[in-house]
Amino acid sequence: MDESPHVVLDANLIVRGLLTPYGGSGRALRALAEGLFVFVTSESILYEVATILSEPRVQRYGPFPPDEIRQRIDLLRRIGVLVPGRLDVALVPTDAKDNPVVACALEGGAQYIVTDDRRDLLPLKVIRASGYRPVQIVAPSAFLKEVLGVR
Repeated sequence: MDESPHVVLDANLIVRGLLTPYGGSGRALRALAEGLFVFVTSESILYEVATILSEPRVQRYGPFPPDEIRQRIDLLRRIGVLVPGRLDVALVPTDAKDNPVVACALEGGAQYIVTDDRRDLLPLKVIRASGYRPVQIVAPSAFLKEVLGVR
């Protein structure tokens, strides 16, 4: 049985990690590439990553041509555990757009959601839903240091 933590990375964290590989988000993506945790994701999260990478405000950092975006999404799909994305939850009271991230974590049995979302997700700290394991919501720096022991 795999002892590695099962982790959902939110879309903004993935994009930030691709754009700035030396920050906490980039270090989280490197930890993923090194196999330090099991990446749990959904088509909803991957679609959001592709959408954000296509936005003009992000393209100025790339640019990210459509083929390159597709390749990155395909890579994330291959290295991740893709959940069906059928769970409908309303557990993020301040931003319903974050509910698919929580649903992915619950559906995929993830122990952690790693995010930089200080407004909506991080304040929740732990998601508890009947019939599912609790999911801790942590910032990349805390996840790397406290969970993975990476500095």
